[in-house]
Amino acid sequence: MKKIVFLLIAISAIVAISCQKDDDPVYKLTVTVNYPETYSSTAAEGTWVFATETGSGRVDSAQADASGVALISSLSAGIYNITASQILSETEAEAQTGVAQVIVLSAAENNVSILQDTEETLTLSGATLGGLVFKEVYYTGSRTVEDK
Repeated sequence: MKKIVFLLIAISAIVAISCQKDDDPVYKLTVTVNYPETYSSTAAEGTWVFATETGSGRVDSAQADASGVALISSLSAGIYNITASQILSETEAEAQTGVAQVIVLSAAENNVSILQDTEETLTLSGATLGGLVFKEVYYTGSRTVEDK
């Protein structure tokens, strides 16, 4: 009888231990976003930062604070593409560059391995909207299998 009770207790203990869920660790990604050197300030406040996991396509995002730092605090281990983007209105662009035109800024860092808490720095680059219009596009063709 003692052997049966001991066996039941042992089986119960094994079942209880095996049923515990292992939590996957999560890591923090700290991204510092800067304006180009020619801009009047360095920190790119309000820039959206996106971390896209390459395997699953899962996207996490954060907005940069006044010092240009965006913190994404719940990333699982993996390979990520990190992008940052911001659109400056005419008044914001004039304050930064002296030119009153809408400016689209972006930056990217691909294949970043997140296996621990990680820090990245991105420098935005971009251009004003408009100004380039393709009036005509010429195409010369290519040879077919029949050499025509």
